[in-house]
Amino acid sequence: MTHKFIHDRENCISCGACAAINGIKWKMNKEDGKADLIIENITNDEFELDMETAESCPVNVIHINDENKKKLI
Repeated sequence: MTHKFIHDRENCISCGACAAINGIKWKMNKEDGKADLIIENITNDEFELDMETAESCPVNVIHINDENKKKLI
């Protein structure tokens, strides 16, 4: 089962929580300071860390959708 991150980058406040928790999939952009999603796919092995990443966003601009595009978070 593959899930995907959905990132509302426009509303990112540049707090860096996502990149601090999950630096493989998230990087802070040096030009505007906002988070960039590097890898959108989520495997079962990565699911817990990726859920923690989404839940860490203080403005809830990181979401996870299942393979049917249903929002999980």
